[in-house]
Amino acid sequence: MNRSWMSKDRRSKEYEDGVENFISFAIKNSANQNSIKCPYLQCGNLIFNTPQKIKERLFFYGIDQSYHTWFWHGEVALSSGPPTTRVECFDRIHIGNVDHTVEMVEVAQENCKANPKLFEMLLEDAEKPLYPDCKNFTKLSALVKLYNLKGRYGWSDKNFSELLSLLGDMLLINNELSLSMYEAKKKKKKIECIGNGICKNTCMSQ
Repeated sequence: MNRSWMSKDRRSKEYEDGVENFISFAIKNSANQNSIKCPYLQCGNLIFNTPQKIKERLFFYGIDQSYHTWFWHGEVALSSGPPTTRVECFDRIHIGNVDHTVEMVEVAQENCKANPKLFEMLLEDAEKPLYPDCKNFTKLSALVKLYNLKGRYGWSDKNFSELLSLLGDMLLINNELSLSMYEAKKKKKKIECIGNGICKNTCMSQ
């Protein structure tokens, strides 16, 4: 499928058609057609929302242009691994930026009125430095970026858990990184719940 539309002007007919094709593809491959993962850059494919809301967000803000293989939406990734250009694009994503991570949580605030404590907890994690005086990552942004890497490269839960443990040992004492797969999954599910507002419909497939 041609993805050249992703870099086009959001006012162009080609971009509009590309968004419509993406939404149709995502709905077709989703277990819940009323709630799909949002590929807007700040949502990091962790926040769920309605197709209409995602369509509006893509028209207004644009899509993550490094997302060439739609593996979060049912497309099968190449067995040989992602091309180098995709790795380079992903490395330029500023998901570690504190403001962007806070925005990622705030865009879902409307859907979390039934559970304000959950929203407050995630917002706190979005603002809390990964370790004292860390400027580039927060507790939440670090986990979001690591989880996107896990999905992008197909890491197993065991490999990911070992990576978390190793990174925890490498970082400064009193760091906020989730140190186990169990803890990381709990945090991920809270992110998904806040994006959809209905916990039982939002957990990503393992």
